[in-house]
Amino acid sequence: MRRFMYNKTKSIETAVKTIIKRLNKPGNKGKRKELQTLLKKTKKQKQLYDYLFETVSVLIEWMRFDILQKPGYTPTVRQELYDFIVSELYKLEKVHPHRIRKVRRSLKKNKNKILGFLEVLDDKFSDIAEEFGCSINVIWQICHMQKYSTQGKKYLRSKLCMYLRLGTKLPAIEQAVDAAIDSTETSSSMIENFNSRLSVGW
Repeated sequence: MRRFMYNKTKSIETAVKTIIKRLNKPGNKGKRKELQTLLKKTKKQKQLYDYLFETVSVLIEWMRFDILQKPGYTPTVRQELYDFIVSELYKLEKVHPHRIRKVRRSLKKNKNKILGFLEVLDDKFSDIAEEFGCSINVIWQICHMQKYSTQGKKYLRSKLCMYLRLGTKLPAIEQAVDAAIDSTETSSSMIENFNSRLSVGW
């Protein structure tokens, strides 16, 4: 879907340049009005495909990094973001159904399968929370920390906040969270295929 939108933006960009070139040729003065009308129409198409490509790209990045990565937000936040992405694709579909409709329908139909790994993580995190005597929300916050580089400011800032709350228990909890993440599969081959499609070539 994204590749299609990208290719359309590039082909229309080429068409705009070709029309402008024709307009600037002295021999095309008789066709000037026709070419100007065509240029206006083609530029409008370019605006549409630029918008579609940029919007689809943002939605895909959210899906890839904020929903499908195991380290990250709570299931509730991811489900809400997932539904938002589907609803935004539906809006785009009304403007341009080709490619978008198929993807949107697939996402809507397979939501439970795609997000199934979150239920597994939530169960594991419940056990960790019980073992260390803290809330599951804290465990999910530690899970979210794992998105960041361990040398980065975001990770270090989050870790400091967690240390102030959990004290010396933090290293053991973080180790348990990492183990839970590593041992959780993102389930079926369909999801692996879907995730690879999001990342290939971009």
